[in-house]
Amino acid sequence: NDVANAMGTSVGSRALTLRQASVAACVANVLGAVLVGGHVADTLRKGVLDTGQFQSDAHTMMLGMLSALLAAGLWIQLSSFFGIPVSTTQAIVGGVVGFGVIAAGAGAIQWSMVGSIGISWVLSPAISATLALLLARLVRGRIVNAPDPIGATRRWTPVLVFSVFFSMCLVIFYKGL
Repeated sequence: NDVANAMGTSVGSRALTLRQASVAACVANVLGAVLVGGHVADTLRKGVLDTGQFQSDAHTMMLGMLSALLAAGLWIQLSSFFGIPVSTTQAIVGGVVGFGVIAAGAGAIQWSMVGSIGISWVLSPAISATLALLLARLVRGRIVNAPDPIGATRRWTPVLVFSVFFSMCLVIFYKGL
C-alpha cells in the first residue's frame, strides 16, 4: 500500500518501469527495516503502551500485539480493496491503542506519545510540502530556467544528492542503528 504511494508517480510518469519500481521498493523497504526499523518497533512496543502492566502476563501482550497486527492488516486490505486512502502506520498505532484499552484500560496508553505521533501526522505533510515547494523553485530557477540547463544540472546535482545523502545519514545516525 505505501509502496504504491511512493512509486505510483514514478511508474505513472514512466520514469521507472513497474519492475524497476518493484526492485527499488524492495531495496528501500529492507534498508528501512534494517536501518531504522528498531526505533519504530520500540516506539510502538514501549512508547504507545505501558508494557509494565503486562510484565506478569506476557501471553496477553503477545496475543494483543498479534491481534493489533492482524487488525491493521485486515483494515489495510479492506481499505485498499474499496479504494479508501489508508496509512499502515495509523492502522498499527490504532491497533495497539485498541488492544491496550481493551486489555488494560485507557490508563495503559501513553497518551502523550500517541499525541506526539498524531502531531507528526499533521506536521510531516506540511513540512514535506514546504520543502517540495522550495526544492521545485530551486530546480526551476537554477536549472530549468538557466541559460545552460545542462551545465546547471551538472553543477547542482552533486549539491542536491549530497543534501539528501547527508539528511538520510543523520536520520540513520540519530534514529537508526
